[in-house]
Amino acid sequence: MLHRLSSLLVTLAIWALPLVAEAQGELPLGRIPREDTFESARSLALGLGNRASSYGTGALAGNVANLSHLPIYDLEAAFTSVPQEKTFGIGGAIVDAKTSQSIAAGIMARGVIGNRERDYNGYDLKLGLSVPIANRLSLGVAGRYLKFNANREDQNGDPIGPHVRGFTLDAAIRVMLVQGLHIAAIGENLINRDSALVPQRFGGAVAYNFKRMFDVGFDLLADFSTFATTQLLMGSGVEYVLLEGPAPRRLEGRSRP
Repeated sequence: MLHRLSSLLVTLAIWALPLVAEAQGELPLGRIPREDTFESARSLALGLGNRASSYGTGALAGNVANLSHLPIYDLEAAFTSVPQEKTFGIGGAIVDAKTSQSIAAGIMARGVIGNRERDYNGYDLKLGLSVPIANRLSLGVAGRYLKFNANREDQNGDPIGPHVRGFTLDAAIRVMLVQGLHIAAIGENLINRDSALVPQRFGGAVAYNFKRMFDVGFDLLADFSTFATTQLLMGSGVEYVLLEGPAPRRLEGRSRP
């Protein structure tokens, strides 16, 4: 499935790093807001820099318009761990972009058991749809339901720490200007849930891909809800696929200016 087996190795090698941020009102002093969402092996490896050229489960994670980018069936399971916070997550996603030429669909489910700075438990569900228009344009929308409950309460019964419950939406559009050059506009969590776990972000991405062997991308997103003021998040990623040998292998890297 487009080298998914080799990409799975990347997931096992990467730990999530906490964001440096100012605490929101729902967090006790000293707590660090942190997005909590499904990531594919490729999106973890490339970070901010993969959205415009994403496909399969990676598109469901970061750019739903790209669900119809490649005509494939894609299945991915993930286990995540943040050892310093004794937090674990398990989930998976499946995408069908091959059965129909007029629409692609994907579904994701995951659960989280958290402690310390991520002192919450719950689950996250997502359903995405993408429609290709001609050969160079695609549109996508995804509905998401989250229920993350804080593990502790104050004397008034109010939750202490990050928590969220409710629906939100993602939307995206992707345009291929010339063969291999992709530009995307992305809106994440368009229904603001007032939680650091579900940041409301808007932005764009650009990527160039050469014959599915070499990929370089750049993402720029404005985060409107995580920090005290709107912050720009940017990053780039590079990917090279080695086709020689019994199984394809990937070399991936990312940077965050």
